[in-house]
Amino acid sequence: MKIEMLEQAAASYLRNVVGCEIVETNWRPGLPMLRRLDGNPAVVERGGDILDAAKAALPGKNIFKKNDVPQLVRQCEIDVAGFKLAGEGEKPLVYLYDTAFHRQGLGYKDSVERVLKKFVRAFLVADAFFPGCHAKIAFLTPKCAPGKARDIVDGLSKIEAKLRAYNAGISFSFLAGADFAQFLKDVLSLAPYVADDADLFLRAEQLRLLGNGGKAIPALASQAKLAAAAASAPIPNKPHIQGTFEKLVLSGRIPPSVEADLRNPAYAKKTFRLGFPFLAEPSSVLPRDTYRFYPETILVNGTAYRICSQWVPERRSLFDAWVAKLP
Repeated sequence: MKIEMLEQAAASYLRNVVGCEIVETNWRPGLPMLRRLDGNPAVVERGGDILDAAKAALPGKNIFKKNDVPQLVRQCEIDVAGFKLAGEGEKPLVYLYDTAFHRQGLGYKDSVERVLKKFVRAFLVADAFFPGCHAKIAFLTPKCAPGKARDIVDGLSKIEAKLRAYNAGISFSFLAGADFAQFLKDVLSLAPYVADDADLFLRAEQLRLLGNGGKAIPALASQAKLAAAAASAPIPNKPHIQGTFEKLVLSGRIPPSVEADLRNPAYAKKTFRLGFPFLAEPSSVLPRDTYRFYPETILVNGTAYRICSQWVPERRSLFDAWVAKLP
């Protein structure tokens, strides 16, 4: 998979799994945004405070060198950006995804520092140019040495804790190894249902299936039939659970008392028959259990969580019933 194809996979994910109305690859802040940055000292000053907080989270690491806020923003190029418009009573969502594919695993020079810098740079852009929006910043790579992955996740946790005071609506996710495999599985599972010639990633997967004699896409020759199949197909567990819960959070229906319940394994077992808490902070998820939680994080009352992924039909029905009873 070349990096261009990895970007197409991320674009397909944001378009079809997340449901973003607008998806752009190789996105950069435009001239109107940069003029706002140059013409508004308060924005630059706030960005400087954010940058100082990120530096304080990683004492001894000089990952920003002598870059100031305007330089960092101008350097920023997001591999894939998605924009999800708000429903009634909800906030808009911005997705800023960077990707990397190295055959031997993530292999930048100073990989940890470079990835952390990308997250902070994207945070500055999201905070400056999308006020009032929630933002999800992610880095996707198929392979990463366990030690590097631990250092990146640990660094992100420290930075996120410091930056929460400036913008609690922005969360970080690092997807590698098993988490990346789950991301890829979620995208590829949609190949039978997406009738979009512009979706190069899924069109390539449809071609592969046909070339292998697969029968997973019998209606591929008919766009009308394929579109009808997509409309009638049940929503997969992940977009249903994550999407529904995200709407609850954005509409203010998950107060701290409910948040506390969802962190409680006993409550999750009693309410949803789950063997794990509905919500878990990323640092609390053991490596052996990572596949039991969706890799992306969601902010609930300013704290980032991963959502349990163990949804058989019975548990999904219990989740739907729980949602229906919420005030």
